[in-house]
Amino acid sequence: MNETDELPWQGITRRIRTRMLDLNVRTAEDLAHLAGVNRSSLSLKMTGKRPFRFSDLQALSTALETTVSYLIGESTNREPRTTDGPVTVAPPHPELHRRLTFLGDDHAHRAGQPDGEIFDAAELEAIALRHDVSTDYLTRFDDQESADRCEALVEFTRAAREAGVQRINARSMGPLPASELRALARIIRSHAAP
Repeated sequence: MNETDELPWQGITRRIRTRMLDLNVRTAEDLAHLAGVNRSSLSLKMTGKRPFRFSDLQALSTALETTVSYLIGESTNREPRTTDGPVTVAPPHPELHRRLTFLGDDHAHRAGQPDGEIFDAAELEAIALRHDVSTDYLTRFDDQESADRCEALVEFTRAAREAGVQRINARSMGPLPASELRALARIIRSHAAP
């Protein structure tokens, strides 16, 4: 089975095991102890018998010195970004302004102002969490492919909600390219239109 054929939990498990090897964490029991999670619960999640919760992924990413974005496959960067002190995202920043405008965030105007304040790491993480996007989407401007896929996931989620879907985990769509996610969003919108 290659990466494109795997189920979402399999990808998460593969990336967890990769980081375990990187850090010489020998067993799932060791990982559970480092992450402060129940060992049997972790085992059930890593075998697909139970779903991973966001809080699990946060604890695991901290223990594995990586990001949630890496664990869920949104980023290929295994190493965590350092976010101590101000992030080097100082206004005016046209791409941050565009991304915040796309998300419909109230801070978009600040990113476009020449005299706006620097966005610090905690603030960008809070904005990302509020909009259910990776922090990398708001801090890394060198990876347009990841940004495009993130925006396609947002568009897909919005279309599903407009169609009356109560809950959706767009990340469970797996490794669909941005163009396919956008096509699904158009189909959903066309069927939801009166």
